[in-house]
Amino acid sequence: MYIILAGAEYINDTFQTFHNIGQTGKHTVPHQDFIPKTDVDFLSWLQQLARGAAEIGEALGITPEDLATLQGDCADYDACLHEASAASAAAKAATSRKKEARRAIEKRARSFAKRVKGHRSYAQSAYGIQLGIDASGAHAISVGTQEAAQEQPKLRGRRLSHGQAEIKFTKRKAEAVNIYSKREGDADFVLLARVSYSPFVDKRPLLSPTKPERREYIALYVSHDQEYGQRSGIINVICAD
Repeated sequence: MYIILAGAEYINDTFQTFHNIGQTGKHTVPHQDFIPKTDVDFLSWLQQLARGAAEIGEALGITPEDLATLQGDCADYDACLHEASAASAAAKAATSRKKEARRAIEKRARSFAKRVKGHRSYAQSAYGIQLGIDASGAHAISVGTQEAAQEQPKLRGRRLSHGQAEIKFTKRKAEAVNIYSKREGDADFVLLARVSYSPFVDKRPLLSPTKPERREYIALYVSHDQEYGQRSGIINVICAD
């Protein structure tokens, strides 16, 4: 008689069974656990165990203490399941409320940040860093590292009308840039501003309204209220009214 074996998995299991017989001389059956895996099935099984033990009683040497233990375990695990189910439902409800609150609060916070960023005093300041609404500050470089020591701003400048000058700068990972300037009469470079966004406009009036003046500019990167890296090269802008 021929037997048709369906499926590679069945063929493999059959081969393994015969292999075990050849090795041990006995037909071995894979071990199966009688205790269910899921919580609900485990409770149902435990209750069946308690009922069966009560029915069989002394036939298998089951004592009243055994029955009391089984019944207590059933009641305890049933209570645990109800408690866990209630906690899970409460956690889901709390998570849902948290998500709704986050959406509403984030919407209000973004609206607030947008209004603040639109204020005339915001652009040429480090207020965004202080308030935590400048996204570039989230990835600010760590001062004191080798990477920070090599960083150097690059500047470009041009003359504007009414004696003003526009300074554009690279920011990279810095939170802000300190802009320094020196003009006739200055012994050294003077800090003009800490700026978060390029360009910076130097609105100082001319020393002499009728005379063009040369202004030199340099910059240094700033993070966590500390300057770092190398100062930029010096650029010159000739300002005139």
